[in-house]
Amino acid sequence: MVRKRNRKETENEFEEEEDRGVEVCGHADGRIKERLGVKSEHKRLALAKLAYERGLRERDCDGYALEYLRMKRKTVPECEGRELVLYCGKIFVFSGEILVTVYLPPEGYARLIRKETARKKCRARVRAYALDDPAFAA
Repeated sequence: MVRKRNRKETENEFEEEEDRGVEVCGHADGRIKERLGVKSEHKRLALAKLAYERGLRERDCDGYALEYLRMKRKTVPECEGRELVLYCGKIFVFSGEILVTVYLPPEGYARLIRKETARKKCRARVRAYALDDPAFAA
């Protein structure tokens, strides 16, 4: 992603280079437009950042989600050696902090994955509540 900078921004250019964060390559930009219908460049970048920060990695998944991610890694050559992140029922493929592409799982898997991730989020909320509440403390 290319972003135009004004003169004030380029003064701390070297500091900015280290703290760039998540980027979206041109191919992924097109896939987000096509497959997710997000037209704004700012929203596409925000979606990529959210997926990178809050999405489920392969190590966090189980059941159908893990099965689908492993199958995708085996069958699609672009996924080898890259990080697959599941976020909002979509698969985001990252190489480091650069979003490479986005895949939509088939509807059957998507439904099952949504159910699993909803259960996982609910369990995480309960666990977080239990950790904060002194009544649950051991």
